[in-house]
Amino acid sequence: MIKKIYRFLLLSPEEIGLDNYLVILISLLASIAGFLGTLVNIYLRLGPTLILSTFFSFLFFLFAYYLGRVKRKHFFSKYITIILLLFTINMQWFLNYGSYGPILYLFVVIQSYIIFLFDKIPRKIFSVAIFINITLLFYLEYQYPDLFQTYPDRLTRLFDLYSSAIVYLFLSITLIFVALDFHIRQTEKAQKADYLKTAFLTNITHEIRTPMNAILGFSQLLEKVEKEEKRKEYSKIILENGRYLMHLIEDILDISKIESNQLEIIYTNFSVKNLLSDVEQVLSQYLHRIEKPQLQLINESPQLNLLLYSDKYRIKQVLTNLLSNAAKFTQSGSIRFGYKVMPGIIEFYVEDSGVGIAKEHLGEIFDRFRKINPPEEARFYRGTGIGLSISKQIIELLGGKIAVESTYGKGSRFSFIIPNHAPPKHFTSNSEGIEPS
Repeated sequence: MIKKIYRFLLLSPEEIGLDNYLVILISLLASIAGFLGTLVNIYLRLGPTLILSTFFSFLFFLFAYYLGRVKRKHFFSKYITIILLLFTINMQWFLNYGSYGPILYLFVVIQSYIIFLFDKIPRKIFSVAIFINITLLFYLEYQYPDLFQTYPDRLTRLFDLYSSAIVYLFLSITLIFVALDFHIRQTEKAQKADYLKTAFLTNITHEIRTPMNAILGFSQLLEKVEKEEKRKEYSKIILENGRYLMHLIEDILDISKIESNQLEIIYTNFSVKNLLSDVEQVLSQYLHRIEKPQLQLINESPQLNLLLYSDKYRIKQVLTNLLSNAAKFTQSGSIRFGYKVMPGIIEFYVEDSGVGIAKEHLGEIFDRFRKINPPEEARFYRGTGIGLSISKQIIELLGGKIAVESTYGKGSRFSFIIPNHAPPKHFTSNSEGIEPS
């Protein structure tokens, strides 16, 4: 229940970045502080002006929270939040008893926020602005003491200072805790990635050496063998290992392009039906090569053909990867694939009756360099652990999302959704090609 409330109120820092997360958190906590301050001021009967000032502060920060959390306008939310904090400090300084009141604490809190939120130049500008601001406020209070209200009695002042100190202390501790927790998790993630990368390099060396040894070895044997049957067998082995090596090189190149932001997305209009027919032919040939003709390949696509505006090559790459994985981990039964059209999006899916994925591994199945083999399977499953990671990043570059559902021992369902940029148009085939129905 608490996780659901947290997810509803806040986005994760990994999803939107630590600075944007802190802006949402700050504006939410500041709005709560404004609301609680209003209640405290009402309880202390400190006057309508002070009560209204804290109430409007609550409303303003709630608006900043709305911009960041709901509208995702993090840049505007960040600067609006800081400006609101500075405005609140100055307003409350005059209304809430100047240096005798609790607002002095807020200068330390806001400076902490600025350190975490901004880069070098904005951080220096805001820090200098705060220094000038507080200097001016102290000067005005010294020169014109009548501008500032005074507490009606000592108990009221102590209660106001105590409650405010608790609120601001809570805000500062929360800020520091969130930032430290985020950096600790990022460090652990980086260490894990480094370990997986080292394991990947070790694995990739083995994966490259194995087909190369097969190609070189059987090429030498091919020169000596005289029987035609053996020559065909050796040629088939050389061809199969050459294909695997080419696929491996393409994956490595894709990873390199993704890391350097060089992976090109080319949008064109294309027939989804034709795309899936091509993929079906590729997989049928693959099933024959890996000697699994018993697997039933079922194309569940609708009869009507959809014209889609996206990157045909990359979608075909992802589908082929998902289908070849399904074939690799399925010994009997069927592999189903197809698509569904929904408002503004299209969903592609691949279902198999294979070994499935254990529940504890579902969260890491798309991690880079992560290779998850069925623990109870004696057979070695060839692969590098980068195919699903590449697929995930390609789908995200296309503006979509990829997901997996699986029950260990019963099979898996991989699916991804992408925007349907062009309005859905259905076509029927005839002897002259594809035309609108």
